[in-house]
Amino acid sequence: LMSLVDRSCWEDLTAIHGIGMKIAEFAPKMRGDFAKWLLTKTDEEGWDKRYVYDCLIDVNKEGKAALAHFEDSGIWDKVEVVVGREIAKLAPSRGVSFTEWLLKKSKEKEWGKNWVHKCLMGKYGGATAYEQLNLADSADWDKVSEVVGINIAQLAPTMGAEFSEWLLTKTDEKGWAKKRVYGHLVEEVEEGRTALSHFSDEKVWKKVEAELGVHIVGAATTMGDEFLEWLLIQCHQKRWWKDNQMLLRKGLTKKNKDGKSAYDRLNLLGSSCWNRLSEGLGVN
Repeated sequence: LMSLVDRSCWEDLTAIHGIGMKIAEFAPKMRGDFAKWLLTKTDEEGWDKRYVYDCLIDVNKEGKAALAHFEDSGIWDKVEVVVGREIAKLAPSRGVSFTEWLLKKSKEKEWGKNWVHKCLMGKYGGATAYEQLNLADSADWDKVSEVVGINIAQLAPTMGAEFSEWLLTKTDEKGWAKKRVYGHLVEEVEEGRTALSHFSDEKVWKKVEAELGVHIVGAATTMGDEFLEWLLIQCHQKRWWKDNQMLLRKGLTKKNKDGKSAYDRLNLLGSSCWNRLSEGLGVN
């Protein structure tokens, strides 16, 4: 590869018997001028575009593809016609312009909500393609949800309160599976927060509990004291402690980023909480 420095070298190599379009296999490791030459050469020689374009979207060890050298959406269109939805795999390494083009293209071509979401969740430099977008308000969330559907709920743990409120409303509007959406509300991210922690309204807790049942305890560490007291009442009223003692113990004793658990806080809330813990949950 060190000797393939310019057009004349590339031309000489393709002239060797048995090489021809196989030179495209070098694309992921070559400079942008090689990728541009390769596109032109493919048209001139009538090479198999699927073979060549697959090489253009092949990702190297650094997570980049030769197609990254092109900022022209006309080129993306040209490649997409041949490789189809496979081009979506480049989203994490391609930046905002490509991702926005991808959202429009995937909606137009109906590639499949799960496939597009999976590609957008891929990481490059520690960030997903979603994180590269400025998903600031409901207009942005609506646009993305049209493409990925219910999968957008997976973003809930890392988004703000307004997104979580929008998500609840959208779930009702679209008839999305509530158990799946609400499951993401109680997922805890590394920063030690859940989407449910944005809600202090008992009506929302009841709504989530109606779908998740005892599994709402997964958010306990990230919630306020009022939620913890409400949670203990649910444990007794619904007799969760009878069949789910281990799950409840795990949720209540899990440590947050500060080394504190929900159980530690419950111990400070008074004798009524102590009694509920000792009588029902068996947490010592």
